[in-house]
Amino acid sequence: MTALIPKLKFSLPLICVSFAALGLSSACHADTSVIEHILGESSSIVTIQAQKITAGSTMNSGPMEVREQSGAGVIIDPAGYIATNTHIILYADRIFVTLSNGIRLPATIAAIAPATDFSILKIDAPFSLEALPWADPHLLTLGTKIISVGNTPLWKETICGGTITGIANTLSTGSVGLIEMDLALDRGDSGGPVLDRQGQFLGIIVAKNMKVERSSYALPAWNIREFFLNYLIERQKENVQ
Repeated sequence: MTALIPKLKFSLPLICVSFAALGLSSACHADTSVIEHILGESSSIVTIQAQKITAGSTMNSGPMEVREQSGAGVIIDPAGYIATNTHIILYADRIFVTLSNGIRLPATIAAIAPATDFSILKIDAPFSLEALPWADPHLLTLGTKIISVGNTPLWKETICGGTITGIANTLSTGSVGLIEMDLALDRGDSGGPVLDRQGQFLGIIVAKNMKVERSSYALPAWNIREFFLNYLIERQKENVQ
């Protein structure tokens, strides 16, 4: 799993001290509405638990050992499709998704993007889910103010603000490869969303830059969207056949 380091955090009662980091105005009544809007989108952020089951130390004896690693995920479709990092769920024997209301559901791997560190999971929820709205990729520029919402048990729903500091282009296609941000990460934030100030989905966190303090990378949401739409098209073709 990608090594992560602790980030500078603030709790919600002290959230007004970090409005400058978010690029918001100093009027608390206006900022509060923006923050409430962002936290309203947190129902689309889930926790992923991936379990690897191994036998005991002695052949055919001893209890089964369950090793679990966790991360975040983003609901991208109300039908129960979730984007997350592949390194969180790779080689897992069982995968569970915990929704923002605490309900825990089993998940299956719907698709894995071979060239990037993200996968799409599928859950069957007994109710309609809230998906994050997609951001407009044409608005992505250096210096764009961004927001991440913490997903670790201690700092869940804690807002952290930053900016886009780099955009890596894929030379063969001209599309955006990775977004670089001046955000540090906590363990468990991997796979979580990066949002713009309107709460729209810009990308998912994939890695920490270990050589630079407070620097991390996100996979653009429109890359995920394109992959997901192609997946749905292929599924439709299979159903027709």
